[in-house]
Amino acid sequence: MISLYFRPERKVQNDRKVMREIDRELSRRSISGAGIYLVLYVVSLGLTDFHQRQQQFTYVLGVALLLIAVYRVFFTYRFEAIYAVSPVKWRNRFFLQTWINSALWSCFLVVGLLEYGNMQGLFSAWFFTSALAAGTTVLYSAYLSVVRVYLCILILPCCVVAVFLPSAEVIALGGLYMVFWAFLMFQAKQLSQSHWDRVENSWDLQRKAVELESAMHEAARASRVKHEFLANMNHEIRTPMSSILGMLSLLQDSQLSSEQREYVQVAAHSGETLLALINDILDFSRIAAGKIVIDSSVFNLRRTVEDALEVLGPIAHEKGLELCCLFDPGIPLRVRGDPQRITQVLTNLVNNAIKFQEEGEVLVRVHMEMKGRDEGLLHVEVVDDGCGMSEEAVASLFQPFNPMDMDGQGGAGLGLAICKGLVKAMDGGIGCNSEPGKGSTFWFTAKLLASSQQAERFVSHRGLRGRRVMLVNATPYLREMVRDELDNWGVHLETIDGYDQALQVLRGVAREHYCYELVMINMRLDDEVRQCFNFSRTVAEDLKLQQPRQVLLSTLVQRGTEEAHRHLQAVPNVAFVTKPVQRIMLHGTLCKVLELDTDKALGQAHGWPEADSQVEHRRVLLVEDNRVNQMVAAGMLQKLGFGVKIAGNGREALGLLQERHFDVVLMDVQMPEMDGYQATREIRAREKLTGRHIPIIAMTANAMEGDEALCLTAGMDDYLAKPVKVEQLDAKLRRWLQHEEVAG
Repeated sequence: MISLYFRPERKVQNDRKVMREIDRELSRRSISGAGIYLVLYVVSLGLTDFHQRQQQFTYVLGVALLLIAVYRVFFTYRFEAIYAVSPVKWRNRFFLQTWINSALWSCFLVVGLLEYGNMQGLFSAWFFTSALAAGTTVLYSAYLSVVRVYLCILILPCCVVAVFLPSAEVIALGGLYMVFWAFLMFQAKQLSQSHWDRVENSWDLQRKAVELESAMHEAARASRVKHEFLANMNHEIRTPMSSILGMLSLLQDSQLSSEQREYVQVAAHSGETLLALINDILDFSRIAAGKIVIDSSVFNLRRTVEDALEVLGPIAHEKGLELCCLFDPGIPLRVRGDPQRITQVLTNLVNNAIKFQEEGEVLVRVHMEMKGRDEGLLHVEVVDDGCGMSEEAVASLFQPFNPMDMDGQGGAGLGLAICKGLVKAMDGGIGCNSEPGKGSTFWFTAKLLASSQQAERFVSHRGLRGRRVMLVNATPYLREMVRDELDNWGVHLETIDGYDQALQVLRGVAREHYCYELVMINMRLDDEVRQCFNFSRTVAEDLKLQQPRQVLLSTLVQRGTEEAHRHLQAVPNVAFVTKPVQRIMLHGTLCKVLELDTDKALGQAHGWPEADSQVEHRRVLLVEDNRVNQMVAAGMLQKLGFGVKIAGNGREALGLLQERHFDVVLMDVQMPEMDGYQATREIRAREKLTGRHIPIIAMTANAMEGDEALCLTAGMDDYLAKPVKVEQLDAKLRRWLQHEEVAG
């Protein structure tokens, strides 16, 4: 009988849970119908004299209907037990009862029709039959075959008997009842189709909801795994990077020559750039989650851009490219924004320009459009002379994992996508203008505020005004950059292409009894270094030229050769300026070779903060398990004038705090035996008894989102992410020492 219950095209009927719910609902609703046949039978007998005409049949039929009703009620209440054993067994018995009920009622109609010879005698029974047939058709709409069998048993026998009776009225009514039967059969099909459509749609929705919930759980699990992986990798990478950058910082403050100091400075900047590249992965994850954080601090915009280009210079020079930067003289010196993010975007764009260019120059233009008294829109353009791109390539540039953003060394292809997310977070935009064969111009904008803490504007040395300088062999962008700077300083500049032409001009002006006081020589990447040194030696040795001072614009590689060292020793009044040229370095070198007051000119751009009497007797407890990090942090603290004591873990720190007094604690987080969180909680618990509060500053490589909040929740007062710069460390310590003095 399975074929009577199931429609093979309906996959939902293979779901036992769905079919169980359908059958349970059918069983529940059929309880009220269990006694309907019996009640209608009694009512029909009360309205007629049929029980007097057919007494024996009446009693037998009544008992049969009563037994079926009782059995159905019992069978319905036993649904769970019977259905659990066999759903098919339950359906066979349940639907058999339905058919027996319909057969008994059909017998009642047939016997009544034969007894009266018309339908008026049992008119109430015929009326009730119509209601039973319609109600059952709706109730059993899930099982079309069952309904069809039920309708055939209930209606067709009496219709057939009516056709063979001699009364034309009965025949007509029998035919009409046959039409009603056909209508119910058609309606049953429609109701069954509608029922299963609803069930199947609901089943699909539930199944998709389960799949979606499962996918959400899987995505959440994958997100947790990714977050844990990124957190671990971030910590593991930041720890050695902290040691590298810290050691370079200590080395930079030691006794070094100017050339060695510059090498260390570039190495330090390169380490910071590497750290920024590592953070790209974290940034992409944050951008995708909409959790990117933009800091707001006051910084020197020009120095930030120049420092970024100083790191990128060797990369460009290695490919034979010149890297220059032009600043609008009207930009504010100090602005409020996020210098790290601006550096990150600029680094990505310049790297991209270097990647797809084989020769020529890369130019960075910087200007700021003021929207009001304080608010401005920073505009940065990166112009290259590369092969350019088609409109289709430009349209796909800022998508993640774009092949145009991947280099031959296996780049991640995230740089430009990250740039887009960062400038959007800074209320700016990003784009590219390019044509095949004509190079490309990448640009970005960012909202910045002109800081109220403006430093004094850069003022050139008075001794430079009116000086006559010759610039030899400069590339177009470099020539424009040097001219802009020297014009602002009051220097008269003349540019000459070619060493022979430069010698002719120098000798020509010498015959007219005036000369150039300084000759700047650009050591082109595509020229032989020896030609430049020969020209420089000729200028120095020709007494008729009155031995003008010389400045050589070179790369780090060019100035680091043995030939360059020999030239410096052999030729007097010669100095090097490393490209890309920075204003402060160019100005200081010109002052130096012209024997002007260089102390004031050069300043202390990269010096350590000087120790003062405020921190002379202050003691810091450094809690750190990594030996190299201990050396770095202790070296910084000693340079700043603090007394330092080192603990290798939280347990050692607790012992030292019991033995002696400390003004500040620098606390690492991940340590053996007792970590920084546990140690901090124990310190705070002890302070409840003593009433004293010692500032605890987290100094950790845990730099993921939420790590700072964990430190503060544990009871720490402040947070520093490794690698730590000496300026940051000095500012934090002074802040909390002043806070303690005020509180005391």
